[in-house]
Amino acid sequence: MKNLFIMTEEEKNRILGLHESSTKNHYLISEQVSPEKQIAGQIYTAAYGAGTNEESFVQAIEKINSLEQLIAVDKLLKSGYSRLGLQGQINDELNPQEYGDRTYLEKIKSKLSSLGAQLTYDQVRNGSVKIQFGVQTMPEDVDAQVKAHAQYCKWGDDIQGFLDSGKKCPKPSSDGGSTGGSTGGSTGGTTQPSPNATRIKELQRKVGVKDDGILGKMTLKAIMDKLSQ
Repeated sequence: MKNLFIMTEEEKNRILGLHESSTKNHYLISEQVSPEKQIAGQIYTAAYGAGTNEESFVQAIEKINSLEQLIAVDKLLKSGYSRLGLQGQINDELNPQEYGDRTYLEKIKSKLSSLGAQLTYDQVRNGSVKIQFGVQTMPEDVDAQVKAHAQYCKWGDDIQGFLDSGKKCPKPSSDGGSTGGSTGGSTGGTTQPSPNATRIKELQRKVGVKDDGILGKMTLKAIMDKLSQ
């Protein structure tokens, strides 16, 4: 049979151009999706998509790289996906009573701990997974944080005086005011804050509270207020 379909070079180039334009637009749209949205979508898909399992669910969570990103992903899950938030999503997906699920929960717990958050769960009943979105202080960092706080509050190396004062900040001066000089002690040196204290200060600045490097009720409340927005 005679071939009646003849494509001119002009038509061929037009079709190739349309394909190239469509491909570029696809990648531009993909690039506009934030990493947080991608991770939130992957967590949701891993929980409810066809052919997924606990391993893919954990792998999606393990892609979170910072406490700020963790908070953002949790907010996205609450507003645009499951509306459960990450805590509710984990409760819905994993059962602390099941040995296999507890293995996955331990992986998530380890990941969140590395980001400065804490996951706890009760093996007795369902719906018991809890996440605390706050930097967890390691025991070895406690003294370093007290020293850093004393320096910040103008007590220099007088750590005991700082503690005896009830951690007054800044240090009261002899005339009833506050000292405003150097934070150095008798040696003139300064104590470097611990990595955890630095992370706490960065977090405090982000949530709009005083960046004293100490994780307290005001900071935790500010974090929870941000999460509820």
